[in-house]
Amino acid sequence: MKKIISLLLSLAMLLTITSGLNLTAYADVQTGKCGDNVTYSLDTSTGVLTISGTGDMADYPDYNYSPFYQNTNIESVSIEDGVTSIGDYVFEGCKSLTNVTIPNSVTSIGYEAFNYCKSLTSITIPNSVTSIGSGAFSVCESLASVTIPDSVTSIGSGAFEYCTSLTSITIPNSVTSIGYMAFDNCTSLKSVTIPGSVRSIAGNAFCQCSSLLSIEVSDNNKNYSSFDGVLFNKDKTELITYPAGKPNDTYEIPNSVTSIGEWAFSECESLTSVTIPDSVTSIGSSAFYNTAYYSYVSNWDNGVLYISNCLIDTNCNFDSTTDYIIKDGTRIIADSAFSVCESLASVTIPNSVTSIGKEAFYNCASLTSIEISDDNKNYSSVDGVLFNKDKSELITYPAGKADSEYAIPNSVTSIGEWAFKYCESLTDITIPNSVTNIGDFAFDYCRSLKDVYYTGSQSDWKKISIGGWNGYLIDATFHYNWGVETPLVTNEDETSFTVYNSTAIIDSVNDVNLKLKSVNMNIAENSSQFDKKKVVKKNDIKGKEIKFTKDDFRDYIIPAKVTSDSKYLKSNSHNIYMTKDRKDGKPYVSSVYVQQLDKKNKPKKAYVDAQYDGATLIDGVNYNLVISAVTNGAKDVKYYLIQNDGNSKYKTEITNGVASKIDLASKVEDGKSLYAYVVCDGVASEPVSLKLEKKKLSNSLKNIMSSSTVNVLGGQSGKFKLSDSVPIIGGTEASLDFMKCPVGVEITGNKVKISIGLDLFGNTETTGNNGKTKSDWIKFKDNCKSFQETSKDHNDTLKKLKKFKKNYGSNKKGTFKTDFLGYLEGYITDTGSIEFTEVCGTVAAEFAYKIKSQFGPFGVPIFYAYVEAGAEAGAAANAGRTVPDGDFPFEFDVTVHLTPKVKGGAGIGLEGAVSGGVYAKAEMPVEYAIKKKHFTLGVDGEIGWEAHYIIGEASGKIIDGTFNLLDEYFGTKSKQVRRQIAATYAMTEFIDKTVSQTSEKTTLLSRDYINNQKWVGTQTSAKRKARSASKLTFANTTLESSVNEFQRPQLVTAGNTMMLIWVDDDKSRDTYNRYRLVYSLYNNGSWSVPKAVDDDGMIDYQVSATAVGNDIYIAYQKFNAKFTKGDEERLDELNKKAEIKIAKYNANNNSFDNVKSITSNDTFDYLPCIAVENSQPVFYWVNCTSSDFSANSCSIMKSDFAGNVSTVYSGLNYIYELKVIGNDIYYTAESDCSNENTNDLNLYKNKVQITDNDGIDKQEIPTSLASVNDTLFYTSNSGIYMLDGDTPKLSLENNKIAGNLQLAATDDGIRAVWSQTSDLGTEFYTSELVNGAWSEPVAITDYGKLVSQLSIANYGGKLFGAYNITGRTEQDGSIVNGSTDLCVFNTDGFNKFDVTLDTVDESQLNSNGQTKLNVLVENNGTENIKSIDFEITDSLGYSQSVNKTVDIPSGDYDVVELDYVPSTSGETFERRTVTVNATSGDASADTQLEVGNADLSVDDITLEKLGTENVITAQIHNIGTAEAKNVNVVFKNGEKEVYTSNVDTLLPLQTNIVQFNISDDELTYEEEGGAVITASVTSDSNEVNIGDNNSSVLIEKHIHDWSEWTVETEPTCVDEGKKTRVCNTCTKQEEAVISPTGVHTYSKQVVLPTYDAQGYTIYTCEVCGYNYIGDFTAKLERPAEKPTVKPTEKPTAAPTNPTASNTAVTLPQSANSQASNAESTTSAQVQKPNKTSVKKLKAKKGSVELTWSKTKGVKGYEIQLATDKKFKKNKKTATVKKQKTTKTTVKKLKAKKKYYVRVRTYKIVNGKKVYSAWSKVKSVKTK
Repeated sequence: MKKIISLLLSLAMLLTITSGLNLTAYADVQTGKCGDNVTYSLDTSTGVLTISGTGDMADYPDYNYSPFYQNTNIESVSIEDGVTSIGDYVFEGCKSLTNVTIPNSVTSIGYEAFNYCKSLTSITIPNSVTSIGSGAFSVCESLASVTIPDSVTSIGSGAFEYCTSLTSITIPNSVTSIGYMAFDNCTSLKSVTIPGSVRSIAGNAFCQCSSLLSIEVSDNNKNYSSFDGVLFNKDKTELITYPAGKPNDTYEIPNSVTSIGEWAFSECESLTSVTIPDSVTSIGSSAFYNTAYYSYVSNWDNGVLYISNCLIDTNCNFDSTTDYIIKDGTRIIADSAFSVCESLASVTIPNSVTSIGKEAFYNCASLTSIEISDDNKNYSSVDGVLFNKDKSELITYPAGKADSEYAIPNSVTSIGEWAFKYCESLTDITIPNSVTNIGDFAFDYCRSLKDVYYTGSQSDWKKISIGGWNGYLIDATFHYNWGVETPLVTNEDETSFTVYNSTAIIDSVNDVNLKLKSVNMNIAENSSQFDKKKVVKKNDIKGKEIKFTKDDFRDYIIPAKVTSDSKYLKSNSHNIYMTKDRKDGKPYVSSVYVQQLDKKNKPKKAYVDAQYDGATLIDGVNYNLVISAVTNGAKDVKYYLIQNDGNSKYKTEITNGVASKIDLASKVEDGKSLYAYVVCDGVASEPVSLKLEKKKLSNSLKNIMSSSTVNVLGGQSGKFKLSDSVPIIGGTEASLDFMKCPVGVEITGNKVKISIGLDLFGNTETTGNNGKTKSDWIKFKDNCKSFQETSKDHNDTLKKLKKFKKNYGSNKKGTFKTDFLGYLEGYITDTGSIEFTEVCGTVAAEFAYKIKSQFGPFGVPIFYAYVEAGAEAGAAANAGRTVPDGDFPFEFDVTVHLTPKVKGGAGIGLEGAVSGGVYAKAEMPVEYAIKKKHFTLGVDGEIGWEAHYIIGEASGKIIDGTFNLLDEYFGTKSKQVRRQIAATYAMTEFIDKTVSQTSEKTTLLSRDYINNQKWVGTQTSAKRKARSASKLTFANTTLESSVNEFQRPQLVTAGNTMMLIWVDDDKSRDTYNRYRLVYSLYNNGSWSVPKAVDDDGMIDYQVSATAVGNDIYIAYQKFNAKFTKGDEERLDELNKKAEIKIAKYNANNNSFDNVKSITSNDTFDYLPCIAVENSQPVFYWVNCTSSDFSANSCSIMKSDFAGNVSTVYSGLNYIYELKVIGNDIYYTAESDCSNENTNDLNLYKNKVQITDNDGIDKQEIPTSLASVNDTLFYTSNSGIYMLDGDTPKLSLENNKIAGNLQLAATDDGIRAVWSQTSDLGTEFYTSELVNGAWSEPVAITDYGKLVSQLSIANYGGKLFGAYNITGRTEQDGSIVNGSTDLCVFNTDGFNKFDVTLDTVDESQLNSNGQTKLNVLVENNGTENIKSIDFEITDSLGYSQSVNKTVDIPSGDYDVVELDYVPSTSGETFERRTVTVNATSGDASADTQLEVGNADLSVDDITLEKLGTENVITAQIHNIGTAEAKNVNVVFKNGEKEVYTSNVDTLLPLQTNIVQFNISDDELTYEEEGGAVITASVTSDSNEVNIGDNNSSVLIEKHIHDWSEWTVETEPTCVDEGKKTRVCNTCTKQEEAVISPTGVHTYSKQVVLPTYDAQGYTIYTCEVCGYNYIGDFTAKLERPAEKPTVKPTEKPTAAPTNPTASNTAVTLPQSANSQASNAESTTSAQVQKPNKTSVKKLKAKKGSVELTWSKTKGVKGYEIQLATDKKFKKNKKTATVKKQKTTKTTVKKLKAKKKYYVRVRTYKIVNGKKVYSAWSKVKSVKTK
């Protein structure tokens, strides 16, 4: 009945349980999510798992998180299109999975995604996948084939590890990296081919592939190679892998090999002999593991394996002794050779050893001594410690040494990796300050290390490079300056002295007067130099010592070295410091002057007295130093510097008190300062404290402090190339010139000020104590910010920049090529980086880029385009930003906005024969973002091309729609890409086809202009007006209106004759034969009516003219047939009619009466050119025999005037320009005659190429060949080049030059005139080359049109120029050409200038009613300006005239200072307009400025700390001339507003004080540094300055001053304790947990032995109840047996058990079991405990969490982790002492490293541990 009831109850419980289950779990289909937008559906009836959705599958943190982990129902996986990644661990352990379908949408396969999918037989990876994650297919034991597509670039670590069925693998040419152990233990793999793309193969990639026969490497691989199937690095210096399956029994390593990699020959069981050459110097760990060498006893010596003269490995089973002597003759000890030999006590190394491998003695726990033979040339040992020979590196400290203290020798500079690892006896270590590097793991597992004694300072220690895994070292207690002698001096309390500060003010720049106030000045000598007013003139004090004296004060000396310095004399103020005289008769230091030098050891700043003004010392920067002292006539005087802690190591004698180019930073430690003192006849003065502090500074701040300029982009060039994918301008180079800027730095305390664009602090003597300097900084900030408010005209901003820099002493020519102006203001943090509180940057860069592309329908160039733009930019303040270290300490948030427009221009080469260009119906906005160092370019609209040739024209579109390019970084595209783009947008090919093949697109060239054509040669136009309404001596004449655009006018002079010759459109001719060659003569300001050279009715074209003596010769192109309708569609046929004719001018009858043809052929003759040889004309031209202008089809021909023709050069490519100078022939030609490269034009001299322009990477295209004085010049992308012999040199840098270069000799040098891009076209500019230097270019036209085809000549003392001018208008973003006129100008120089008035210092107007006006004068004329008349007026009736003598060369500028005295002091100043009119000669200009504004400033912002409260005080001033209304003050912490204040009105010169409190808890701190509070003031009134409206203060992050820990609750063996501590500053309390001690508190229960059982003691923990049995005692011996009792006698009682009284103790079952086990130990064999198994591994960052099976009858568990399967490398051991605990985390592991894990159990027998066998090894990769 009981059984029935029990069965019924069980059934009821089962029904209860099952009724609560979710029955859908047993349905045929299971569904769920495996990603944000990815779901799965598993049909358990078919085993098909379908993954669908979009985006990535989930990455699981571990395998047991995956919904599919160890799901044996899954047999097939189908991933649908749309899924983009296969997540980490997602299918791990799916042991029934046989096939997977992966779509083309998947790009990556995650970490261990298919790990342990043991039934998976094949996998096809689609070509969308780029990366295969680590362990992705590891332990897929059935996987026999894998298809890796050519999209994959990386194969992760262990990706195919233990794929034992994999027989072959094809690695595609896309793969660049193969990870660690990627194919480890692929035992069926037979061959591998490494493609050329692979750049890295991690160690052991093909380790233990026992069937592998060959590893082949592609010949084009740049990193690896193979020979006979063996894998090497490229130069075969490292043998990486010998295939384990190769059947050879012998192998000879090549002599090139110096290194054998780890595991290189592992598992090579066939090898019985390997020859290791002497070239090998290192052998990796396990290099010969499991080879035949391990099987032969003869290779072993006392447990040590040798191969030849190399010690390879040890089994740590030494036969008789633990002291091992390495065999004499041994050359190499391999990596890890003795690692984990726990019994090794000592090792002796002979002198033959040249190499000791890494980790050779790793974790030898008993090793106490490593002895090196004294004769060893590479190593040494001291007291058993291993060093290199010179003892500069400590390699290994034996782990078994019992010493608790060790002092590292002073010779050591480097402590090697693993050097002290496992040295658990060490408690104290002394490290000398000679050490600069401590390797990884150097002090790992030094668990007992408590104290580190360092002989250097704390700042020295911070400079040491310390590797990872040195936590025990870092956590020890440090004792700095150990062994350094007691400080010599202490900080003196200077507050007892009175510092007297008198200021000497300089009245003017040119005549410096020192007016000394409030001091009795006596001069030691030459007192007559000073007048009664105590005024010292500049020249009087230069180079002389000046001593100031006053009763009861110590003398103050300015030494002669200081007064000799020009920077010191330029300063606008000098400070005199006098202290109270102690009258003790001792010597004293009077002054200590220092001066910072730049990198060239030139003065960077003026001298300052380091006692009061000081400087921040920078490593590697030199200084000048002068110490002056009152020595009381002593004979023996010595001067010293010493560190403020008296450290004698930093004591320096300064000979005679003067040191030049001294590195002061090397005389002091970081964070320390210097003292100076003098010793006179053995008597020492008091040390004086100097403000020379060596701060910890970031590299960026050091760089700018030691340099006179800074690159705003931090090392990047200002040049960049536009993307190749952009039509027309793709691949062309652009430049921004503002990158490299002058820079100034001032550091006062922790506050940093940096000026960019000029060195604001370079000429000032003091750095903050001087009111004027402070005012300059405020004004500088004001101007920087005001530029951001200016108009959008970048030219206006440029002018303001010029004027501002001129005001600050930047007088050198060319200063304004740098067009960046900005400042940074902030604080230096404790880490040496800068936390900026205020930032401002302004860019006004002139930006231009252009394209010079040759395109050739029939080889004729048709395209020459320019693109240009102006730029404006600004950067708002970015408060509280800490900037990482770099070349430059801040990335300005500046974007340069450029809007270029595409413009067409004249063609290059045959400019008279063809023109062309581009048109645009869109703008191309460019943004150049400095912060990201990239630009963006977009085109939206239509861009096209147009081509004109003789009488035909064609056009087409390039872009119609939208084209965008984003995030294009610096750099040059590959030639392959460039050519691909060129082919896509090849206008050459397009135009070729259009002109030659598509008749309907080639039309007759328009002739609409001809009806308006008119000769007006005798009518002179009005003189050109300058922008400033100047009158110029520049005459311009329009000779003919509405002409054709291909005239190419030529000016030529001979004797008294000047002739203009050009190609004219004769309206009397028909349209098809319209062009004839005409000429006109100049006579007394008038040009004659044009006359034809040879009016035969046929087309004349290109012309060249020159003078020989008084004769004029011409050569020109003549088409020898008349054209008719339709010929415009057969341009190739027209070319065949071109011939060359020559003629000589007959002045007697004013005609060319001897015209003759020197060619007659059916080929193309062009480019006529005339040279003079032996006073006779020689005619050159080009002949082309190919109709398509193919390569090598051109020849250069020549003829004399008699018609004797000869060939000079043949076999040339198409020629664009031809120039002959003397006997040298120069020409430009294509390099390849191919449309593939559209810009590959080069310059040749006598058939030898002398430029290197490939049109791809190098784009300096030579055009506009010109010559003067037998020297060739030409223009290119960068400017004007001059040929020096056969070497082109950039003579004038100007990237806006468009061409039309013309040269003329002058009395002083060479005059150049060229065309330069402008807003709507081009203008003519000129410059003169004198004594190797060019004058600043100036514009000689400002038409706003397109000027082209220039020709110049000197005639009658004037410069004449003939040119075409074409009207230009802008319509809907496109530039449209108007009509073209033929013009001539002449000039003998002209005056022109502009003036600009700066802001006015209105605070001076308030205080004394007067101020200075700074007027910027820019000379834009060709003549120097020597004198200017100024008239100053204002709108309230003020008027003043003044003349100023100046010297402003052409193209230069200057700032002229004018007095403005509108009222008397104390009067109320009214708002007014000030006008300055300037006149010089016949030129004038004017400028205006509004004066009379409020001017608010935030000043004297202070911080007072009251515990955790911060009291912020700020003073708000109005230093303007008008009241400020509605004044608002806002305080911010970062972006958060923390306090506001408002004042209705603030009167002039009135101050308002604002104060508020904020606690530390309310502040937001930066990651590094403190919290910044910024105050900003605004008002509703007009302000003249805004640069000082912001100020800030840094609140350093509170660092707690903690008390010692107080234990509140003591920990026990199993329970945590608690401890607390309190901050001594802010009283904050902190709690912490104390870990359980693990130490039990035992009570004892003794069980006595009996006759039948041992005795023992039961130990039980009084806290947790844990117990164990120990202290066993032997069983009692039984007494001798008594005689047998007779049967008849009464039996005696049985003997009493002697222990019966103690049997009351009842043993617990575990105790009885242990007692039984203990008793069993008397047997010969101890029973091992049961094994356990690893259940789960979870990877964490630098640690692994593991779970194992609980095992009965054991005491605890031991866990081991290592990075190799032999458990030698990076081994980590942990012990768990509780049987019930089955989970732990092992920490301090290497990140992102694969670890092998095993566990074993143990029990205690007779007080000793008895271990089980190890569990099965599993692996995991840390995060």
